[in-house]
Amino acid sequence: MGEKKYFTIDDNLCIANKDSKWGVLNSNLETIVPFEYEDIAGTYINDKNKTYYMAEKNYSCGLLDINNGEYIEKFKFSPKDTDEDKYNYYSKISLIGEKDGKFGITDAYGNFVIPPVYDKIESWGFDGMPDFSLNGKFQDIDIENRFLIYKDGKIGVSDNKSVLREPIFDSIDADTCSNKLLDWENTDEEELNQIFMRSIKEGYTDYNRSYPYFKAVVDGKYGYIDINGNTIFDFKYADANNPDYRKLTVAKTFDETVEFINLITKKVIFSVPQKNITGYSITHNHICILTYDDNLYRIIDENGNVFASFKNSKSLNGRKLSYLNNSFLVECKKSFKSCKLSLFNMSGKKIKLDNNYSWIQSVSGTSNIVLQKSDNSGNTEYYDIINNKGEYLFS
Repeated sequence: MGEKKYFTIDDNLCIANKDSKWGVLNSNLETIVPFEYEDIAGTYINDKNKTYYMAEKNYSCGLLDINNGEYIEKFKFSPKDTDEDKYNYYSKISLIGEKDGKFGITDAYGNFVIPPVYDKIESWGFDGMPDFSLNGKFQDIDIENRFLIYKDGKIGVSDNKSVLREPIFDSIDADTCSNKLLDWENTDEEELNQIFMRSIKEGYTDYNRSYPYFKAVVDGKYGYIDINGNTIFDFKYADANNPDYRKLTVAKTFDETVEFINLITKKVIFSVPQKNITGYSITHNHICILTYDDNLYRIIDENGNVFASFKNSKSLNGRKLSYLNNSFLVECKKSFKSCKLSLFNMSGKKIKLDNNYSWIQSVSGTSNIVLQKSDNSGNTEYYDIINNKGEYLFS
């Protein structure tokens, strides 16, 4: 808990510390749960009926219903137990139950809700992970209460109440799930990029970039599923990429055709034989691809419309360009110590820049871009802003 003396659960409840004990207050500062706990963690689990917070009381840890103060003891401590020992007890608190070497899902009291008939069950998404905010508001879309269930070498999906998809998958590529996910359809791509870059800088890498769809395999063929195990895109591919935090992804057919897929509209928006691809990138829900047969760059939007096109040239020399906004493409050459940026217009002409920049970002709602100059230690020296003609507006 650190030095913090309280944290809010919602608009009505607050977990607080008083005289070195923890309890729960309502919005009128009335005590809902007495101040008699050594700890009430922000980590919680949901069984089929209620939300329970992990808590510590009288040398035990268990689950606390903060709405009525009901405490379900799970493990007893010894006075000699260290914090690491206690953590190990906490880590064992789960809805995953075992009986006769088989696993199922239980409620908070340990009663089986899903029978113990599976070879293994593991959480798909972990409660208590860092939450990511957008414009000061936490994202409410989550993947808590999802479990991967294993049987006879196959994988399925359940929640805390029932099996959602019996084990049929060879694999589900979703190792980066967390309980707070990003709302693809209602969040601007630039804001998603800002969240992603901030998460790397701050060391938070455990939010799910693949939401709301995930790569999976059935009988050796790749496709995509949602958090309930429902098929979103047919299992027909020889290989497939994770969608990351974009709407667009890429898959390869068994006849060596590369298909660019919009997972929201569930359509193939562009396809090309793999042998004809010189290079491509996907940024801001746009594809920038250079094809070998016609030596042509194409900029393609999320619906498959060719936004711009131009011939490769000696000056371009097959550079890997990425869409930045409706006016600019960018090339980023990275080395161990630096990142060198070059800017191009939609005709493939290089834009002259006054300085060597290490970071670039389009400005949402405008055609302007921000460029950042950093010193050798990575510290920001200054920012410049240019318009869609490459003219400096601010330096």
